[in-house]
Amino acid sequence: MSLSRCIGFWAIALPASLLSLLVAAPPVLAAGDVDFSGNWTAWICPKGEASSQPDPARCSSFVLSLYQKENKLCGSHLFATAGATQLDEGDAPSISASIEKDGARGTVESRRGATPVQLHVDFKVSDNVLTWQRTDNPGGDYMLPRAARLRRAAKGNLFGAEFAQRLSAVCASALAVATTAAPPAAPSGQDAAVRAGTGPQPLAPKPTVEVK
Repeated sequence: MSLSRCIGFWAIALPASLLSLLVAAPPVLAAGDVDFSGNWTAWICPKGEASSQPDPARCSSFVLSLYQKENKLCGSHLFATAGATQLDEGDAPSISASIEKDGARGTVESRRGATPVQLHVDFKVSDNVLTWQRTDNPGGDYMLPRAARLRRAAKGNLFGAEFAQRLSAVCASALAVATTAAPPAAPSGQDAAVRAGTGPQPLAPKPTVEVK
């Protein structure tokens, strides 16, 4: 896997500016809003090591970039082991989900191996923390964590410019299609009965009488 889609914070010695981007407090959202869009980051460290002051040589890194329109999500992921020795990355996009009452549910496709692996994931956002929960364990070559808590990153790209632009364009198109292709509402009980011929049928229109 190539590191070209990443802007370099997977390197063992992180620049201070990028490190602060990953651990900075996320912006506050309006009360009651559920906003999944943006870049989300997490450090997954060995037990006993604080993720608030991560050592990139010992901690894995996890990034999600999400776009949202109405109740649909689109995005991509990148997971790197400590020292960026191994990667699990997706295409543009690799994430597709639908927002429901208690969060979002969808699929994530890992392209780490020769054969892509699709995993089911639940997402929830609370107090600017996104909870990632993988809900299955299919066979195949992937490294996506079972669970993670990601924080919203400050404004800025966490992927390379070319990949970020492609992801933005593809997700904009996919979300436009997804939100305009919603199925028509199911007919009410009475409408269904009328169509089936078992309910009261509408009266025939009265003939028009022309008055001269």
